[in-house]
Amino acid sequence: MDRFWHIAHPTWTSGQPLQCRDLLTEQGEATAWLWDEAPEGTDCDRVCLFPDTDQGRTEARWLLGDRPGYHVVRVDLPDDHDVAVTRAEWEPFPAVLGEIPAEYLTLVDQDQIR
Repeated sequence: MDRFWHIAHPTWTSGQPLQCRDLLTEQGEATAWLWDEAPEGTDCDRVCLFPDTDQGRTEARWLLGDRPGYHVVRVDLPDDHDVAVTRAEWEPFPAVLGEIPAEYLTLVDQDQIR
C-alpha cells in the first residue's frame, strides 16, 4: 500500500472523492485560487499530495497551519490500485490525475499526520 496525505478544502466531506480543480470547475464548485507562488491554472488537472515521509508530513502540517478549517485526509492506495500517480508540476510532490476515489480516503484528526 502507498500512503499519502492531502489537506482538503473545508467544502470536501468524507465519503466524497477528492477531485482536481478542473473537475470542480466543470461542476461549478471550484474554489478561489490560493497559490501566490504559481500561476493560476497550474496543476489544476491533478490532486496534489504529500508523501508519507518526514518531509512530506512536515509540509502537510505547514499547509494545514496556513489553512484554518481545512481537513486532513489520509490517502491509502492499495497495491492493486488503478489510480494514475504522477508528480505536481511546480513542486516535487506526488499527485493524482483527475480524482481519487472515496474508498481510498480517510478523514483524520490533524494530530494523526505526525
